[in-house]
Amino acid sequence: MERRVSFALFGWRLIGVVLLEGLGWRTTLFLFPNVFEWWFLLVLLRDRYRPGYRLTGARTAAWLLVLLVPKLGQEYVLHVGQYLDRSVLAGLTRSALDLRNQLPPVGSRHGFSGPVGKQQRIGHDGRH
Repeated sequence: MERRVSFALFGWRLIGVVLLEGLGWRTTLFLFPNVFEWWFLLVLLRDRYRPGYRLTGARTAAWLLVLLVPKLGQEYVLHVGQYLDRSVLAGLTRSALDLRNQLPPVGSRHGFSGPVGKQQRIGHDGRH
């Protein structure tokens, strides 16, 4: 039972991702929520802590409903309302990525001297 549900949930989300790529309509991810990851964790935790707990048809349906309700809220916030697209965190992430692009590559012989962005070449002997 758990394996069939896992494949069905994964396939359902995969259909949503394919539709998203084809249509470019983010609401498809709300209509095809990613409940698979939470189902996987539920089964994993059940196997670890309650191995005797059987997931019957009724229990499976109940657990899927319990997992689906908060997941739909998350999918709505992310893909329909797109509230986090305009968040401060998104701006901070962009700023951090911009700063990272200004840094010298790892392993280069460039160092910083003075204000950030003003670089100086360091010689082989370690002097500027």
